[in-house]
Amino acid sequence: MLLAKIPARLPTELIDLVTQYATTDTKARLAAASRHVYSISVRSLYASIPDMSVTRTTQCLLTLSKKPDLAGLVHSFSFGLPLSHFLQAFLILLSRALHNMNNLRALSLDMDAPLPINLLNQISSRLTKLTCILPSEGSYPISQFLSSQPTIEELHIVCRPEDISTLNPEAFPALKILTAPTWLLDTLLSLRLTHLSRLCILDIMDLPELLTMLIAFITLSSPPQSMELVIHVKVASDWIPTAALFHALVALSQGVRCIGSLRLYTYGDLTCQEELQDMFTSKLPGFPRLNTSRFAFQPVTSDEYISNSARFQSMQTSAGGDSPQNAVSHLSNVVANLLSTLATLSSPPAPQAEPDQTQAN
Repeated sequence: MLLAKIPARLPTELIDLVTQYATTDTKARLAAASRHVYSISVRSLYASIPDMSVTRTTQCLLTLSKKPDLAGLVHSFSFGLPLSHFLQAFLILLSRALHNMNNLRALSLDMDAPLPINLLNQISSRLTKLTCILPSEGSYPISQFLSSQPTIEELHIVCRPEDISTLNPEAFPALKILTAPTWLLDTLLSLRLTHLSRLCILDIMDLPELLTMLIAFITLSSPPQSMELVIHVKVASDWIPTAALFHALVALSQGVRCIGSLRLYTYGDLTCQEELQDMFTSKLPGFPRLNTSRFAFQPVTSDEYISNSARFQSMQTSAGGDSPQNAVSHLSNVVANLLSTLATLSSPPAPQAEPDQTQAN
């Protein structure tokens, strides 16, 4: 390989540019070419560590757990392998590697099995991006960790409500993008998220509960000026009828003034999805405050849908025994209450009665 023979003749900037756009395998080979190339390419090799196979992940974690200098080069780390297949020794290895990543900025952890240790307790750096999906079984309190991360700008979180029950009210002062399921919105939307520009709501299976929580937007003391609302919802005639969903979103658009754009991702009954799309196409004027040019309706397949419903069904705070009929009935009541609230807020104050002149005389 020419680069291995004459690395010193190549400008440092050129080698750095090559490693930035090279594959992980190529970066590893470049790092082994010579000391000169190693010192340049190793920064790019360890800067971002993606999800990898079991073998490569184990090798990488062994290196990072033993060499803190290399772990300090890691700015982005992703781990999403099924933990049920790993032994305790692997989790200890992962924990040590995370502890050594003192310059970490972006972290993605997707845990699908009960953990004997809380991996987030090993993070000492200030993150700007966090994806945290915790097991549905067991207790994993992370309120203290999240409250100690004021630099987070993008958060994707799925956990039990109890895991964040003691979250500091002043948490996430810099948060711009939030992705969460409905059962966490009550806690997260109570924070002062004045910089929030995008809210993505996952796995809507109980629309009335969602609307009830989003009504809180109306009375926020410091709401964001404008934000994009992204909704992932299952559409089916026997659970969330298309007409109910449409009218609920119209009410939502009228009530939550800070929603500047709406993106709706749907899956489920294809016929219902087509009906819903026709409704939005013909009745977009029903969204008076919505910039219709930024409206998007995107049906997706079940494989593409970001679904945690089956996995986190036990986390939902709503009563699981409600029938579809009760859900639709409750939806109607919630929408009616919302519209009544809007009418009260938007109507001018009642004029004061003139004093009775005869009584004055």
